[in-house]
Amino acid sequence: MLGRILAIATNTFREAIRNKILYILLAFAMVLIIFSIVMSALSIGQDEKIIKDVGLFAITFFGVLIAIMVGIGLIYNELDKRTIYVIVSKPLHRYEFVLGKFFGLVMTILVNVGIMSAVYLALLAVKGYSIPFVLIEAILMTVMELVVVTALATLFSSFSTPILSAVYTFMLYIAGKLTDDLIRFASQMMTEKAYDPVTVADKLMAKTAISISWILPQLEKFNIRNQAVNGIPITDSLMMNTLYGLLYTGCILFIASVCFSKRNFK
Repeated sequence: MLGRILAIATNTFREAIRNKILYILLAFAMVLIIFSIVMSALSIGQDEKIIKDVGLFAITFFGVLIAIMVGIGLIYNELDKRTIYVIVSKPLHRYEFVLGKFFGLVMTILVNVGIMSAVYLALLAVKGYSIPFVLIEAILMTVMELVVVTALATLFSSFSTPILSAVYTFMLYIAGKLTDDLIRFASQMMTEKAYDPVTVADKLMAKTAISISWILPQLEKFNIRNQAVNGIPITDSLMMNTLYGLLYTGCILFIASVCFSKRNFK
């Protein structure tokens, strides 16, 4: 099983690195990271923070774009080229195919994040700025966030067209960034006030908001950019956040495997 998944992942990685969109996005990321030096020159006393902030933003933003733009065609490309009919006719479980595609894209993401991070850290070193460990932790948490986004792209690619897959993944990504706001909204709805007591409708809305926040990917768990830029030690458990990301990714891949297994290619 592992050999078949690895073979599909390797082939997916080879196809992905030949994608022109990948290099365009990577080039834009590099330009933005380097351009942060020019932006920092316009500030007074905040140049280090600006370069660190812009660099982390570029790694996250373009990493998400790569995950979505490359991930949405993972399975559709096999359908378009009709190679899927050859694949499903072989002694290969469909979940192995889905996992292989997912891990192939994750390998692509890791390579690109590695390149962007190397340029970013080299830029900081050349400028003589400090590179606290929390900055490395922020990059690792970004990788975990991109793994979750990649799983979402794989899910929608398993049953939808590339355009719709991109829309669904992007919308869920934005919604995942707003889960903390949902939780705060639920907390406010349940706060008793002398002039505005909590009603049954308030409790229902609060419970609904909490339920939605648990279904959506809580991507803000992986956002420690502010602490990294300001050199603030992390107080949250990164291990627990990583475990959450892995469990959520596993659930999404399970659903993707079920969806793909129900498709009829005859």
